[in-house]
Amino acid sequence: MIKKIILIVITVLSLIFGFILMKNWLNPLKSLGYINFLEGNKLVKEQKIEESLEKYKEAMKTSTDLNIKKNYEIVLRKKENQEQKENQEQKENKEQKNEQEQKNEQEQNSNQNQNQNQKENRKEEELKAILQRLEGNEKQALKNNERVQSNNEEKKLENRW
Repeated sequence: MIKKIILIVITVLSLIFGFILMKNWLNPLKSLGYINFLEGNKLVKEQKIEESLEKYKEAMKTSTDLNIKKNYEIVLRKKENQEQKENQEQKENKEQKNEQEQKNEQEQNSNQNQNQNQKENRKEEELKAILQRLEGNEKQALKNNERVQSNNEEKKLENRW
């Protein structure tokens, strides 16, 4: 008889326990973990990744639902991919900036070289012009000297006679 009473008590307790579990299973909205899970999902849709990860962490503390962990891992990967993409974009922007700076530097150097060459060409032309004038002056001076010498020679010859 005691065995029957114990068996009845165990059966009644398991029914009560089963009913409580079923009630919780049918009403997941009342659990804090599920509420945090839903808030995390909402934040993901709003592109608030950091905040959604925090909500999923809170939900995992109070619930053993695997969907929470899966969503947490998916959002975490999404965040890592975003960071990787941002780093890649920053790296590409930096490379483009460096390339542009190099191009600008090359253009400046090219312009400076052209200016330098132009200055050198002008100097050469000026020197040539000066040399031509000097040559012209020398020729004129030689002619004048020849005239003076011929005049002097004529005067000497005249004086001799």
